This record gives sequence, C-alpha cells and structure tokens, in this order.
Amino acid sequence: MYVIIEPIQSGTFSTVYRAWDRRGQRYVALKVIPAEYYRDEIETMRVLRHRNICPMLDFYGDETNCILVLEYCSLGDLCDFIELSRGRGYSAIDVRQMARQIRSALCYAHSLGIAHRDIKPENILLTADGNVKLADWGHAVQGQWSSDTDVGTDAYRSPETFFGKRYDNFKADYWSFGLTLLYALFGKTPFNCPRNCDGTVDPYPNCCENFASFVQDPHQFMYQFYIKPFVESPDASFTGGSDTLPISEIIHICSAVVENLVNIDARKRNLDEFIRVMERSSSQSTGCAFQSESSIRLPPFLRLKS
Repeated sequence: MYVIIEPIQSGTFSTVYRAWDRRGQRYVALKVIPAEYYRDEIETMRVLRHRNICPMLDFYGDETNCILVLEYCSLGDLCDFIELSRGRGYSAIDVRQMARQIRSALCYAHSLGIAHRDIKPENILLTADGNVKLADWGHAVQGQWSSDTDVGTDAYRSPETFFGKRYDNFKADYWSFGLTLLYALFGKTPFNCPRNCDGTVDPYPNCCENFASFVQDPHQFMYQFYIKPFVESPDASFTGGSDTLPISEIIHICSAVVENLVNIDARKRNLDEFIRVMERSSSQSTGCAFQSESSIRLPPFLRLKS
C-alpha cells in the first residue's frame, strides 16, 4: 500500500520516511516507531483535528514497530527551510503569521487538555500552500500539570521542567514556542550546552553561561545575543519598506517574546498577550506563513515579510 522513497528525519525514538500511497495516489509521511519506544501517540492523534496540526491519515503496526501515516508537508520543517534559505534567494518566513498559526494549534490542543511538550523548529512543518503544521506529538501528555524531568528537547525546554517539581505543561509549551519563534527570526537558539567528555549534556539551567546571563537581564542578553550581531552584519539590510521588517519591528517582536513567552516566571507567560502585543505594530496581515517570491534577497538569517 505504501512505497517508501527516502528517509526525511531520524531521531532517537523514530524515523520518518517519505512514501507513496498507492491507494490514495499521493505522497505521505510514514513515522516508524520501535515498539519499545511507543507511548500514546496514536491515541493523541485520533483526537487532534486542526488545520495547523499535521494530521494522522492511518496507522498500522506489529510486534516490532508502530507506524503512523501522516500528511506529507512538501517544504519540510522550519529548521531545514531556514538552512536552505540562507543565501539562496528562497522565500522568507512571515514570523507573525507563523506565530498566529502555531498559537491557534496550541490553543486548540490545550483546550482539549493536551500539552505538546516538544515544540521546536524541527516539529514545525511547512506546506506547499504556505501554512505551518505543528507535528510530532510523541511526547504529548493529557493534563496540564506534570513533574516529568526527561521530556522534550533540552535546548527548547523551559527551566522549570528540569528540576522534578510540579509545573504547568501549557506554560512550558509557551516557552518552547517562544524559543522557536526566536529561531525563525534569527536562525539560532541561545541555550545550547557543550557536551561532557562522556558525551552527556548537562541541562542548561545548571551550566549554560548564556542562560545565566539571560536570568540576570533578559532584555540585555537578547540584545547582545540576537539584535546586535544582526544589526552589525554587513549583509543585513533594513529598508523599512514593505518587503522587510525594519529593525524596530524585529526588536518589538523579540521583546514581546521575552516578556510573554520566554519569561523565567512561568506565571507571567501569556500566549494571548504575546499575540496582542505582537500585532500592536502590525499595519497589515498576510494570509500565509511564508512567501514564495524567489526575488527576495535574504540577509544572513532571514528577510522577513510584514
């Protein structure tokens, strides 16, 4: 029924392949999960039906593997898209529209009591019609509160998830969402930690110099880590015209992320307030999360559409 063509993504717990669906005459994505790593993803995907969530089309398995048949998003994930976009004249991410779409998916999932728990660029998929889909619900959990300490991707996890105390899964999703937006804006994430001699990585709240600087002064850190290098790049161009976000807008969005999503105090994270503040300086809205005009010249990371 499904003919595997090539691997798309491989991780510790699963491998995703592009495949051809003979019956449906379409490309699909097959997510192959070894039986020992499978949790409750099929049960979660059965419930989630939203235009900005990558849908499960079918599933099957045996004693060895569990296989989810998912919608194939032809432009890949956000991480790959940004890497390919650098210096090649590709289109740019409309961060505002991307934020609206992910926010819509998150609010829907949270309204059902489901937390994603692994939001990152690799799990934001791009479709050919210019929309984004939140994917990979393998770490998702039913319930707002948790004390799990080994879930998700360290560089995008909120600090409270490392210490074994009870925390709000939804507010943890907001933090991961915020760091994903910063990656979309600047092409890098701030809280990567060096590996130890034995190959392990200490969680960033304990060992990351960037995180220590962030805790001391979040806005100053963001300026030094993101804004200043971006402004000083000889390839950056801030025309302030209709084709770009001027630097003032980039700073505005970055500040909104810090205040309302990537906030050390989880109680102050507010997704609706972030969207409200982000939209405050937007004079118009586009219908797609990214644009396809090949004539757009990219700066070092991205040329942003307003």
